[in-house]
Amino acid sequence: MIFLLSLLLLSSPVHASEPNCDDRYNLGQMGLNICSYKDYLESKKGLSKVLEADTLKEWNKVSYEVCSQVWKLNKGGSIYPLMVNQCNTRMNNYLYLLNKTGMKGGMTDQEKLK
Repeated sequence: MIFLLSLLLLSSPVHASEPNCDDRYNLGQMGLNICSYKDYLESKKGLSKVLEADTLKEWNKVSYEVCSQVWKLNKGGSIYPLMVNQCNTRMNNYLYLLNKTGMKGGMTDQEKLK
């Protein structure tokens, strides 16, 4: 019984700790992908304050398709999730900040949510 239990414990995958997204220079590709997804979720949350729920749902579908098409040449690679997440994040942030700053502008497409 103990042998079986120890075999199960040793064969289970080890879960790494969450990557430090504040220090991305020292992250591997998996960490960068995770952090870019977190950025995307934050941008989606910000955009939910601007768009109605139905519109946001449709936008999420369309923007994912657009970003997937733009980066389709990288689809099989490890960088693909990073590029698609960054694409979605930038578009979401742009729309959110455009709503926030209005016609006067004063923003760049690289700005992050504050």
